[in-house]
Amino acid sequence: GSGERLLGTLKRPVHAINLEETIDRIREEYRDHVVVAIDASIGRHEHVGYITVGLGSLKPGLGVRKNLGAVGDVYITGIVGSGSVWEPLLLQNTRLSVVMELADCICEGICACERMKKKAAELC
Repeated sequence: GSGERLLGTLKRPVHAINLEETIDRIREEYRDHVVVAIDASIGRHEHVGYITVGLGSLKPGLGVRKNLGAVGDVYITGIVGSGSVWEPLLLQNTRLSVVMELADCICEGICACERMKKKAAELC
């Protein structure tokens, strides 16, 4: 494989057009890995800015009425907006600063977990 461990970036996003191809690649190249799926989501107004973490896969695209494949063993979502899931302008009206703040927070959380994992391995 290419050795990439992060799929879906601003330069090379994973989106509806390439999601199935990306899922196939993950199944082929990372079958023995834990796959963490991260996506933006919409929720209740009072939850904008929250991050959810759980076991299981994500079904991206539900908020924009797309039926796309499920991905991930673990999921992380950042709630970036609120309103009816069928509002066509919702994603366009989401503030980029909210998205970037949540992305930074999620990244810091993942890095903290990696540091703890490394430290625990050194102790064994």
